[in-house]
Amino acid sequence: MSALRPYRLERELDSAFYHWLAWLPSWVPAFGRRRYSACDVCPRYIDALGLHEIPHAPLHSLFGAVETLISHQFDREVDALFPDFRGSGEWEVSIAGGEVHIETPEGHSLEAVLAASGLTGGERPLVVVTPERAAQVQIALERTHWALFEISVARLGVQKQLILRAIDAHVEPKVRELADALVAEVCEPF
Repeated sequence: MSALRPYRLERELDSAFYHWLAWLPSWVPAFGRRRYSACDVCPRYIDALGLHEIPHAPLHSLFGAVETLISHQFDREVDALFPDFRGSGEWEVSIAGGEVHIETPEGHSLEAVLAASGLTGGERPLVVVTPERAAQVQIALERTHWALFEISVARLGVQKQLILRAIDAHVEPKVRELADALVAEVCEPF
């Protein structure tokens, strides 16, 4: 469970949501822009909120901001729950692709450290926080991260109807206009 009360996160989520609503009328479809990789942020939110029929680009702006807020809250939670963990300088904690990652400053993952039963070679030994303790911390932090995601989804879920109305008002007309222009271009006589 979360060590800190979620009120700050909830206020920040509300602020990000209303900033997104204010920005949405200026959204313009990016025709012809190629995406080089799949988004690792939005699918979790789209699935949780049931927003499968909405174009990705306008939602990405909202969910990207939410991910940033979760990341900041997660950092505060790590420091509150495990003040010695990062302070030892032996482990780094991050979130990527919705997953908690723990590694050494040299870039060794927790899993690799556990498999090797400690670092070898010229690297400094793990003294303050053992790999076993780090594994326990990772489980707690994964639960914390999941709780923050759930809080965020619940907060956005309250606004789902407003999201749908805003998309209908500001995104759908632009997408229809773009589609009509493309059809007209394709159907033009040579």
